[in-house]
Amino acid sequence: MNVRDLLSTSRPWLLTPEALRSMSQKAAASDPATLPQPEGMPVLTVEGGVAVIRIIGPMVRRPDLVSQVIFGATDTDAIQRAVEEAWGREDVASVLLDIDSPGGAVQGIPELAASIARLAEDKPVVAWTRGDCCSAAYWVASQADEVFATPSATVGSVGVILSVVDSTAAHADAGLRVEVFTSGRFKSAGTDGVPLTDEQRVWLQGEVDELGAEFRAAVLSSREVPPEAMEGQTFTGRKGAAVGLVALAESRADALAQLTSGEGPVDSGPRAMSRIMSAKRVRARAQDEPEPVPVPVPPEEQQAQEEAVDLAAVVADLQARVGALEARVGALEQGNAEAQEEEPPPPVPDEEQIAKAAARAAAILLSQSHFRPAAVTPHAPSEPRTPDEIRARFAQLKGPERTAFYRKHRDVLGL
Repeated sequence: MNVRDLLSTSRPWLLTPEALRSMSQKAAASDPATLPQPEGMPVLTVEGGVAVIRIIGPMVRRPDLVSQVIFGATDTDAIQRAVEEAWGREDVASVLLDIDSPGGAVQGIPELAASIARLAEDKPVVAWTRGDCCSAAYWVASQADEVFATPSATVGSVGVILSVVDSTAAHADAGLRVEVFTSGRFKSAGTDGVPLTDEQRVWLQGEVDELGAEFRAAVLSSREVPPEAMEGQTFTGRKGAAVGLVALAESRADALAQLTSGEGPVDSGPRAMSRIMSAKRVRARAQDEPEPVPVPVPPEEQQAQEEAVDLAAVVADLQARVGALEARVGALEQGNAEAQEEEPPPPVPDEEQIAKAAARAAAILLSQSHFRPAAVTPHAPSEPRTPDEIRARFAQLKGPERTAFYRKHRDVLGL
């Protein structure tokens, strides 16, 4: 894999920002045609039953000649093979990871770290650095039983970095305009001369966040480090020891001594290797001891236990439903209260306003329709019954109505 090509693409790196800048500068200034052949150095050597695995320089899968000579890259796949070889060799009793690396490309690092963790379950594994043990290199080292560093070493940089260069202004100044045709809205992210969309920015940040969360989880699976020490910053070995990233060892020989004898001038609080060796012995005894024979449980007790478990599950489900209903009722009540505060009820009209509105509505209907209300004869007064009522009504009438009324009630009026 060519580091120059990787640097020109929008890929996340498990690398310190300083190392990323340095590699970019070297890539711009180098001439591949004048490169010498790299000096061979074995990744794995065995010294007195201790397998020493060297992780030196930026970690990249299958680096090409340019990457090896200019950047000093080391092959992540070769380190993986060395770990597997150390695991399977009977003449290897323990493993030392000799690290001087600022980190590297993401590909292969989570898998390599997982292999180190599995190896540490079988054989004592320690990591040691007197230079850099940062980002991808620290991810791998964190899976060892212990990580040792000299006081002046640089450790940490727990985080992920992704750099995207916006060259649209440079292209415009050169009179160039880039048009890209894709079949997906994320396909052009990071294309030279094309700015990122907001949606692409969110997607790229999500990729970085997901990988960063996996990195932190791996570190916390094997050591206690506060969250504030995993924000991408680097530490000296001494400060790294104060936050739990490493333990201090003055030299490589001191770290090797921990593997061979469990003793040495190591500043790590309680003896780190004594803890390691004790844990290994405990695991070994656990593997040699037979599994305990399970004690049979009477059927009645087993049934009661199962019923208790079922009942607890039912209760938990009901509690969850009640909680959800209470939350929903609370939300509805709050919404109703807010609606009442925001929208006061309309005023109630009085009778006069109602009468005016009815008259106005009738006038509008009459003006817009060809229908007219039928004529209605006023309701006639009720017919008088007693002589006094007949006389009183006769006195009120005039003209023809009076004459007609008289003729009808002549026997009472007697006039």
